[in-house]
Amino acid sequence: MMRHPYMTGALAAAALTVGAPAWADGGEDSPDEKLEGVVVSAQDEELIVDLGRGSGLPDRATVQVWRRLTVTHPITRETVEDRFFIGKVELSRVGERLSIATSWELEHTPKPGDFVVWTGAEVVPATTPDGSPTTVTLRSSRGEGASGRGLTPDSAGLERAFELTLGAPIEDRIATWEIFLKAFPDSGYVPRVEGELVVLRGQLANLRDADDRREASMQQAADEAEELATVDGWVRAPRVVPEGDPIRVSATLRHPERVQTVRALVRPEGVAHFEKVALTRIGDHTWVVDLDNPTLADGYLEYFVEAVRTDNQLEPISGSASSPNSVWITEDIEDPAPTHDRSRAGALVEYQSFREGGEDSYTRSEGFYRYKLDDSMFAGFTMGVGLFEGTGATVAELDAGDVEPTRRSLSYGFLELELAITESFGVDTRVMVGQERTDSSGASYGSLGLGGELRFGDPDGTRLNVGGAFTQGMGNEAWIDLTILSILDIPITSSVHVTNLPVGGDLGVSLGLAAGYQVTDWLKVLGRANYSARNIETGGLGGGLGAELTW
Repeated sequence: MMRHPYMTGALAAAALTVGAPAWADGGEDSPDEKLEGVVVSAQDEELIVDLGRGSGLPDRATVQVWRRLTVTHPITRETVEDRFFIGKVELSRVGERLSIATSWELEHTPKPGDFVVWTGAEVVPATTPDGSPTTVTLRSSRGEGASGRGLTPDSAGLERAFELTLGAPIEDRIATWEIFLKAFPDSGYVPRVEGELVVLRGQLANLRDADDRREASMQQAADEAEELATVDGWVRAPRVVPEGDPIRVSATLRHPERVQTVRALVRPEGVAHFEKVALTRIGDHTWVVDLDNPTLADGYLEYFVEAVRTDNQLEPISGSASSPNSVWITEDIEDPAPTHDRSRAGALVEYQSFREGGEDSYTRSEGFYRYKLDDSMFAGFTMGVGLFEGTGATVAELDAGDVEPTRRSLSYGFLELELAITESFGVDTRVMVGQERTDSSGASYGSLGLGGELRFGDPDGTRLNVGGAFTQGMGNEAWIDLTILSILDIPITSSVHVTNLPVGGDLGVSLGLAAGYQVTDWLKVLGRANYSARNIETGGLGGGLGAELTW
């Protein structure tokens, strides 16, 4: 009987004492009751061990395969050794010195250096109907159990329990010794067994804590890797196109530094397989492709878009093979423009102050709806409502301090028409009708406003806008806006604004910078900051906020 490395000295000695086999004293039992060998070769089709008939191994013997593990304790620096049960293997051929197994099913792949045990006996725990062990029995292939050696019941039970714990997982060792205590509560071995249980339970708690920490660490690493790896984006494409026209698909990705390539997988409706088409990068965050329009008589073109990340993993961006996106291709179409992104609604509020203290300032709030028409000179229209409130006077009057600033407000509605003269040049016109009120006199009367703007450049990209407006009873304004960068379809715009609002007094200049963030493919938020002044001696800070919904 072998001493288990985690067995306490006293209990191991007791087990060895009561478990000494008969052949140790010259009895008729022979050493082949328990044989140990080593795996000398482990290949795909055969396992070879160094046991054979010369060692007393019978034909077609079934051996246990174990793996020995030796480590140095990081704190005590002691050498700790244990062995772990891998499984059982039936030897198909037994030779004089070597034996071969040609098939096996083990928890781990066997390797040279693993050791095998043939006992000639099978140690089995009796179980209750629910599978839990209740006692321990020993069935010997030699026809002789522990009782044949003249042992007391508790000594025989200790021997059987000790054999059962050899190389077993800690949970099984604990269960075996608990069974012993229930079977022999008055045995003299009880204190030693209870001491062994204290040690084993402490080891089990440490192992479980280490496993929990390792699993938590692995899960955290996996979550962080997944979060870092994602490229996160969306895709835009028309929903309806006339037959023969190209189909532009664009993908916008938030983390282009994690992308190798972007591709679309395309097939006509009814075709079994998708064809891969690479998208071309046209900016920091955008990839596009113009798909050939197949000749389909009122049919769908199905597609989905995916990115190949820098870690060589595929990430779906829009759609999938089982649930692809689709474009309707038809001969009979009155409006070939895509319906996506044709409607836009939003709200904004801005504040400009030309003097500290708010004596010369105004606030303008607007809500609007815009409908866009593509492939037409008449590009779209915008309508909305607004509220303008301002306080002011001339610079001289405010410096003198002998005039109360005038307060004015204007509620209005407006309509804008957008003309696309060419692809890079457009004209916007605006008509406004409102009701003005002056607090100082209490008068209220109608007001008319007119405005216009010229656009040079891409309406959705880099562009220059020059415009002006007149508002009856309030004042005039003119502006130059330059969109200098576009990231994720968000314009970053610098502007120069000249106006005598809110009371038609002295002209002032406002310098501003606007930016935004695409929260989703249908929601955009905007922000603006500006500095305004009517002369070099006075000035004030202002800004604005806005949001747009697109569908």
